[in-house]
Amino acid sequence: MKKILFTLVLFLLMACSQDADPNSVSLVPADIGPVNAEFQKAEAMLRSCNRQDLKILNLEDSTFDGDHGISVPLEDSLLQSDFSVEIEVAPDSLNEDGGIASSGVLGEGAGWILRLEDGKVVLYVRGHGSESWFKIYAGKSLGEGWNEIRLDHVDSLLALTLNGEMVFAVESDVDFSKMKGEMTIGFSMRFAQDTSYFHGRFGKFCYRHLGRHGKHHGEKDKDTTVVDTSIVDTSVVDTSVVDTFTIDTNWVVDYEFNDPNLIGRDFSGNGYHATVYEGAITLDTGRAFFDGRSGLRLDEGSNIRLGEFVINARVFPQKVSGFNNILVTEPPGYGPDGWIFRFENGSLVFLVRDSEWGSDWEGVSIDSMETHKWYDIRVECTSDSIRMYVNGTLGAQKALSGNYDNLEYQWGIGYDAVNQSIHNRYFTGYIDYIRVGRINRNKE
Repeated sequence: MKKILFTLVLFLLMACSQDADPNSVSLVPADIGPVNAEFQKAEAMLRSCNRQDLKILNLEDSTFDGDHGISVPLEDSLLQSDFSVEIEVAPDSLNEDGGIASSGVLGEGAGWILRLEDGKVVLYVRGHGSESWFKIYAGKSLGEGWNEIRLDHVDSLLALTLNGEMVFAVESDVDFSKMKGEMTIGFSMRFAQDTSYFHGRFGKFCYRHLGRHGKHHGEKDKDTTVVDTSIVDTSVVDTSVVDTFTIDTNWVVDYEFNDPNLIGRDFSGNGYHATVYEGAITLDTGRAFFDGRSGLRLDEGSNIRLGEFVINARVFPQKVSGFNNILVTEPPGYGPDGWIFRFENGSLVFLVRDSEWGSDWEGVSIDSMETHKWYDIRVECTSDSIRMYVNGTLGAQKALSGNYDNLEYQWGIGYDAVNQSIHNRYFTGYIDYIRVGRINRNKE
């Protein structure tokens, strides 16, 4: 087995005189081998990171015709050495050449370029003060239809993941906070010499800050979210709800669906593994496919006491009509505390109930949800409010006082863990991950 976590001492390799050829490129062999223990270390490191949104663009299945692209100024909030870029693309041709995205190409700062060359993903990296680029082959081609590309840099790790599979992990000393110029989407300026455009469709572009737990003595990084507010109808937002808190991403449960030997494996390290209780759930490049007849059950769910909590999920529904459970802790029609997270008659819904209310469910919803789209969803549930975000945009919130810790039933993922035969509320589609964690109040 080849070792694929290797050192690129980029500042040394890229150091060159002012007379150096700006098109000079050092190559890393394309054959870097299959996933092994080194990739698993890199993946574990990335799972341990906080991911905080800096720029979210939902391009709504936009078509790029090979002549146009999007430029985003590199404002201070985007100058992060530790970052993650997640892009969804569908090229017109599997033998496509063209620029996907780039950052900091012009000038003498650090930079990166993601390109397609003969249909394969290629990354170019440059260190601050250098004129030379280092080229890394992904060694894999894009598939037909939609593809997800993710570039991560944290500490000295630089990794590329394609359709849920890590394709390289290398060490890099580049300080990407020293980028200058612009970030480009749908095209790249290759070595500041020529411009290469993408032919095909873009689904989304997400740029996030990565932070290691405890790296700054436990201090949380400020969320500087910049979003396209046209994604969600914000007219449903009750702007009277104001609160500040941080999210502890030492997750209580973390279902990543990356282990074919244990589909419901809990990657949080807390041992809350879920069991396939109905049907057959399949894994596809790090995503779980729920066929509308299957579900996972967490028997220990009634023992978990969250207090104020957050749910992070990334889902691709193939059905939003009727009732389609993503994660539920208590079935309708019963009296204890509980919460329900699902698609319901075309809307995304989060409902809660406090048994002390002596009344039915309360919650928030976002209408006009569509099938066959990826949605990044975050629900924040505190003792006095509920907020729900879709693709980084606040879509609904409500002032509501309650405590929902008196759970008495198993958790159900993709179905009702209790009385499913009566309710018939299976989820149909893909789930990339579901994470549940606690919220910490900010202290003034």
